[in-house]
Parts: sequence; structure tokens; C-alpha cells
Amino acid sequence: GYSLFVAASNRDLKRERAIARVMLEHRVDGLIVCTTQFGEEHYRLLKQYGFPIVVVGNRELTDYQHMVCHDDFYGSCQVTHHLIELGHRKIAFLGNARAERTTQGRLKGFRHEMQAANYPVRDEFVFHSPNDQLEGGEIGAKYFLAIPEPPTAIVCYNDMMAVGVVKALHDAGVQVPGECSVVGFDDIPFAAYTYPPLTTFAQPKYQLGYEAAKMMYRLLEGQPDADDPGSGEPSFGEPGQVLMLRGRLVVRQTTAPVARQ
Repeated sequence: GYSLFVAASNRDLKRERAIARVMLEHRVDGLIVCTTQFGEEHYRLLKQYGFPIVVVGNRELTDYQHMVCHDDFYGSCQVTHHLIELGHRKIAFLGNARAERTTQGRLKGFRHEMQAANYPVRDEFVFHSPNDQLEGGEIGAKYFLAIPEPPTAIVCYNDMMAVGVVKALHDAGVQVPGECSVVGFDDIPFAAYTYPPLTTFAQPKYQLGYEAAKMMYRLLEGQPDADDPGSGEPSFGEPGQVLMLRGRLVVRQTTAPVARQ
């Protein structure tokens, strides 16, 4: 029975402010925020308006009171372990400079799995592109190809970057996965339709949204958090709930046993 107001800022600060004004004019009852760019300053600004806020983010953002997040650390561990099982030792990580917290969460998982296997991570094997789009992937691939001893596998921040990496490797005459394996993150719809189809980590996207809506509904109806039997009073001003979900590895055709070291 609730009406839904949907807006996208496209990371434009002026647009974000305009959206906030429209939300206030419409006297919204609550806000679900889905963005890697949502920081403490945004949170404090919106919180002063007095409506409940549910953030869909990652586990690095546990300072928010009500959050549904994906376990990026676990996901990154899984994709890195997959490459290690295929015999890769020279594995690189391509991050996104515009999503520092999310990138750091995935980088931690990568480093953890490499350390667990007793494989060093060379400094030049960690690179952060200026964006998370196809272009960012191409920039990252060109950087890794310029290293005297390039990696045999690349863990990418997301699928879009991974597709850009595959294209840049192909343009440079590097076979995927014959000479270099590539893994993405997210499992976007066309990841299964790239050539070759992309190995990636599938986030439970529908479930993230579903659980965020359930959490907001409880707040709007004045129900206590699932782990707080309290009085039943609205709890969005009090310590809240962080729900973390896990996805699954999807192995396709951009990864294969290592051909060289």
C-alpha cells in the first residue's frame, strides 16, 4: 500500500540535492539508499530530516544503523581461490578508485586468500582505475600488460571492468583464458553473453532489495528489529540491524588452468 519514489543521481552532487528537496516536498516516510558513494556526510545530512534510512551497501559500511549488505570479502575470497585452484600464482587485482570502501573490502578478500596460499602480492599487481566502466577495465588491462612480467589472471572490481579487460587483452593479442584468466564481480545479465562468457561472482541482487524493503517496512510500521525484542516503538533513531548476505561463484569460460608462470 505504499507509493514508491525512485530517483537516480548519477553521482551528480547538484542532482542529489535536487532529489533531496523533492523528497522533502513529497514528505517521504523513509529512504532506501543504494550506492557505493553514500558516505558519512550524506548520512548525517539525511538523518537530520527525521525519517528512517536503510542503506544497501557492503560490509565495510557497518557504521550505519540499518543496512542490508553483501559480503564482498567472502566473494573476493571465492573468486581468488578459484584462480589459485587453477594453478595461478601471478594474480592481479583491478579496483575502482571511485568506490574506495567497496574496493577495499574486495581487495582485503583478495589479499587474504593469497596470503592463505602463501603467495605474495606484488605491489604492481594492485591497480585502481579511475572508474568502474568498460573504459576503466581497458585502462587497467593496459597497465598490467606494461609490467615486465604480466599477471596470468586478473580479479576485477566488477563485470563491466572485466569486459573492458577482456577486450583490451584481445586487442593486444593476449588470449583469454589461454594466456590470461579474467574474473568479474556482480553477474550482470550480459556476463553470460560475452565472448568468452565471463566467470564472475553473483550477488543476490533481488534478495538485497527484498530484505531492504522488509527492513524499511518494519521501521515504518513501528516494529522492532528482528534481533531486538524491545517495546515495538519505531527504532530508526536507535541502534539498528545489519543484515549480511552471500552470493555464489559462477564459473564460465574466462578462467582456465594456468599456462605459464
